[in-house]
Amino acid sequence: MNSDKKFQALSKMHRGIVIAKEKGYYIDEDGLVYNADGQQRKVLLKNVRKPFYYYFHIRGYEPRKFNITYKVEAHKLQAYQKFGDLLFRPGIQVCHINNDSLDNSWDNITIGTIKENRERISSYRESSDTKRKLRYYSDELVAKVRARRNEGKKYKEIMEEFDISSLGSVHYILNNEYKVGYSA
Repeated sequence: MNSDKKFQALSKMHRGIVIAKEKGYYIDEDGLVYNADGQQRKVLLKNVRKPFYYYFHIRGYEPRKFNITYKVEAHKLQAYQKFGDLLFRPGIQVCHINNDSLDNSWDNITIGTIKENRERISSYRESSDTKRKLRYYSDELVAKVRARRNEGKKYKEIMEEFDISSLGSVHYILNNEYKVGYSA
């Protein structure tokens, strides 16, 4: 960032992205997070609601504030590495070109306005060869979950065994049709 005044005008999330980059954190071309020592950083999965995003926490310092924790979303750090301060312009957001919010690879990240990103996603979804890739759970996982339920396992046991985020997701997997041909 050019000045402290510009930095302070950013949201806390955007300040965290700048601090992470200044501390040497980076995302490689495949979308993996590394710290300044070149060690791969463990990321968490934000699963409060869809879409899901990878993120990590860092500690930082701001004037008159000590030991602040910042949540840094991996796709936004990748966008900052790629587009710099353009990411912070009003109305700009990060877009995953293939609509997979967990794919933070260099070629999959772009920025644009809300309208541009909606159009990009719509055109991606209209592509016949990609429609089947928009599902979150693989055929293999769906089959295993359904088999466990047929064995008499309870929803909560299935949820824990397969690391599914909610009982509602288990119910959805068991009671909805999926297109065949996707593997996670």
